[in-house]
Amino acid sequence: MREFTIINLNEQEISDNLIDEGVALKSLNYYLIPSDCTGEIERIVEHFELGVEDVFSSASRLYVNLCIALDFYIQQGVTVINLSLIIRSRDPYRLVEKLVEIALESKICVVCAIGNKGRKQNSINSLSRIQGVISVGAVDDELRLLDKSSVAPLGEMGPTCVANGNTNLSEKLIDTSPLYKRPKPATSYAAPKVSRSICSIFLMINVIGALIRYSVKKSSNIEKIILTRIGLPDDSRDLNIEQYPDVIKNMYKNNDFSFAIIPEADEIRWIEKLKYGLGQIGYTNVYLSNRPDEIVFVIKEIAQKLTGYEKNEVGYGYISIEAVIEYFVKFTFIKFLKLTLKNKFEVLFHGPHRQFIMQHDLEMRYLWREEKARNYCLLAYNSIMYPFKITY
Repeated sequence: MREFTIINLNEQEISDNLIDEGVALKSLNYYLIPSDCTGEIERIVEHFELGVEDVFSSASRLYVNLCIALDFYIQQGVTVINLSLIIRSRDPYRLVEKLVEIALESKICVVCAIGNKGRKQNSINSLSRIQGVISVGAVDDELRLLDKSSVAPLGEMGPTCVANGNTNLSEKLIDTSPLYKRPKPATSYAAPKVSRSICSIFLMINVIGALIRYSVKKSSNIEKIILTRIGLPDDSRDLNIEQYPDVIKNMYKNNDFSFAIIPEADEIRWIEKLKYGLGQIGYTNVYLSNRPDEIVFVIKEIAQKLTGYEKNEVGYGYISIEAVIEYFVKFTFIKFLKLTLKNKFEVLFHGPHRQFIMQHDLEMRYLWREEKARNYCLLAYNSIMYPFKITY
């Protein structure tokens, strides 16, 4: 069996300075679309057996780039695809919709900026309407909804969540030159924050799952974990990999994002207590899932509720890396039950097992490695972002 990179985040230096959000900065001058992409589009249509006729004849170059990029990211198996664009009326919408559906079926989360058409009813862009897409609205530093952030009709669900719509121009990740001026806050700058927060959620679910399976097998076999990655189909600038933490930089240079962890004694005891607790309440066959629809439930649990706004405006609430870290550094029995049992949890919690659940939750808190969980969240939040550059 091939040896994997072993990381122990108690020893890893993960920077507290989170990588800036300059990745969302766009310049249409960077779209490198050749004049004839007919063959590439035909290949995608044939590969996925989409049966779409004359799909390219009236499509914009931006649309063609998006389709090719989606196909590429599906094949690469990225964790999240971050979208912040709209589909023009003359573009064959069904093709990109199908590609997004295929990405979701492949357990790839698709995050989309909801749009900047303001408070007029039903101003959400078409990509955000696709079933399963995590749509993102924008707020300012004081958590006030931006006037331009699109909303749904009253009584309907608007964005899945909102995030800070400001951006910090930075050359840390991507060569952003030429820089023109600091862009105004928008949903395009909120979406990457949610994409990166989802990476932290995704990695924590995978780590906890690996720990559980490690404990069940009671062996020294180390399970491979894949570091999260983000696809940016509407940005073709180059990565500046040297600014990443060393552990990520080395994975990128080796083109191998697999790694493994060696559980410590407290982590093994935490898992053993988790299994014991599940047995006591009669739930031995439950597990955390990283399917896109399950990630939405986690967002619902983590999101900060915003007073004065309805779901058609802000969805489940405000998401940030700080909120994700706060949730997982205190990850206990009750949170595990909520994420696995969902609506069944309230019935269980208010039943005869209530006292046991509360006591067991308290006992497990002292075994959870808070600093380690925090570092996992930061590691994933700093995930590699793949701008898409067509090189014909």
